[in-house]
Amino acid sequence: MRKPMLAALAIFFVGPPIFAQAASQNATQLVKQTIAVGKFTVTQYNFASAVALNSTNSDGSPNKCDPGAEFLAAPQGGYQADAASGCIAEPDNSTVVGAAGVAGYATTKCNSMGRTRCNAEGGYFQGRALADYSAAWGANPLVTDVAGISHHHMTGMEIDANVKGSPDWFWGLLVTGLPPTGTMPASSWGISVNLPGVQTGIQVGDGTVNGYGLILGSQHRSANSASQYQCWNFRDSLNAAHCSNIYSDALGTLHLSPYGSVVSDQSFYLAAGKSLASGSSNISNSGTIRLAAGDSIGWRNAANQGDVVLTKNSDDQVGTPSGTFCATGNDGICQTKRISGCITAASLNATRDVTVTWIHPFHDANYTVICTGDGAAGGVPLVEGIDMNATKTASTITVRTISLTATAAGYAAINCSAIHD
Repeated sequence: MRKPMLAALAIFFVGPPIFAQAASQNATQLVKQTIAVGKFTVTQYNFASAVALNSTNSDGSPNKCDPGAEFLAAPQGGYQADAASGCIAEPDNSTVVGAAGVAGYATTKCNSMGRTRCNAEGGYFQGRALADYSAAWGANPLVTDVAGISHHHMTGMEIDANVKGSPDWFWGLLVTGLPPTGTMPASSWGISVNLPGVQTGIQVGDGTVNGYGLILGSQHRSANSASQYQCWNFRDSLNAAHCSNIYSDALGTLHLSPYGSVVSDQSFYLAAGKSLASGSSNISNSGTIRLAAGDSIGWRNAANQGDVVLTKNSDDQVGTPSGTFCATGNDGICQTKRISGCITAASLNATRDVTVTWIHPFHDANYTVICTGDGAAGGVPLVEGIDMNATKTASTITVRTISLTATAAGYAAINCSAIHD
């Protein structure tokens, strides 16, 4: 049995005015006016002021609208208390553009001084929580239908914006307010989609946005602030929620920060058969990481003094900018370096030292070096050795050339190869 729908009523008015059709087609109205004293109770429905606009369908049957009956039809459970209610029953032969249970209209010619005064509002709704464990909504629209119908359209809320002039300010939907003086809870959302079964949570339609479809601001309003995080939530085998995120640091570098514990010790991985591709032209057609001929892979060295870069040369040999790459020894790296030679003085056993600086410093000085001369530049030179008068460091060595005659001697170039021990 349906519960009573108008138990506490102060004013209930049903037509006229007449429900007008387009081209002045008017439907016959049921006219009823009831005035009673309203009283708020917690065990029944309360309507202090209700206006209903009824109509007649094309077959002559009455089309009634009752706020209490509509609330029950949702259904939402419990009782409803309305200070003011509007209800409209649009007939099956209606040709009007829209039929509103409650409508508000506002115009303004006032200078709002940057939206600080005389702001025109077609409607204003406010909810205020006044006690512990209370709950308040500023507005709570609902769209519903009835079982058995099809091919109809449903929109929970539509915000239309018709720009005909040249405004300085436009927001289709703005969630704002005063800075909180209380404590914002951890479960606070600007916009949240929690309707099961929807196919798309948020959509930006084709051809609608001239700029960015989504902008995430910085974490702070001060300088050198990283961007806000974009969280990708997932649940593990124990149904615990975790978040992998993407963000930009203050230098504009994009960071992928997955929740690392779910895939062994890896923090980021590609799905099987997928690849990570460079944005350069003419990238590789195969491989998990696909680069163009001029691309490189770089690491910061352990001393934080430079970069260790892996490249491909014009002979399609993989290496570092200083030479071909090899992996050996405890440190897993070797290097080659070619420098210009030097000329000794014109005397027997005269020597001359030259410094070799490695492109990528080793972790320490525990590496083995072999240096040879390349092309005599005069006299009879010989590479006597390295570090004869200076200490080898992680980043440099000294190479000594000696003259075996009384004539000045030297090499056009000196080639050195080093392998970490």
